[in-house]
Amino acid sequence: MGTAQWDEALRNRFAALKRISIDFAVMEKARDVRCVTGEFSWKDVGGWLAIQDFLARDANGNYIKGRVHALDAQGNLVFCDQPHETLALVGVSDVVVVRAGVTTLVAHKDRLEDVKQIVESMLAQS
Repeated sequence: MGTAQWDEALRNRFAALKRISIDFAVMEKARDVRCVTGEFSWKDVGGWLAIQDFLARDANGNYIKGRVHALDAQGNLVFCDQPHETLALVGVSDVVVVRAGVTTLVAHKDRLEDVKQIVESMLAQS
């Protein structure tokens, strides 16, 4: 552990795992489950819109993470994990823009359930 070889092995094993929730992967198969109570906040971040609760909101209702400039843009969710990059929105409403690494996703909020389909298509072509 703690070596480049370990990190590489871990990445390879993780990439090979099925992308399913812990509910299906573990809990539905578990026979003897115990529960421990705890006092902590919890937010089930099952989709991009749930992230809005953790982001700053501007005067036009845009939820923003990263460097973003918006003109006549309302009700958008904009997430950029690249600190040296800037995203700009002009005249758009109710879209989700995600910039992660070298990949950018732009989707209307009403079509977020289709993101999985486009991701599968992209993976099949690479």
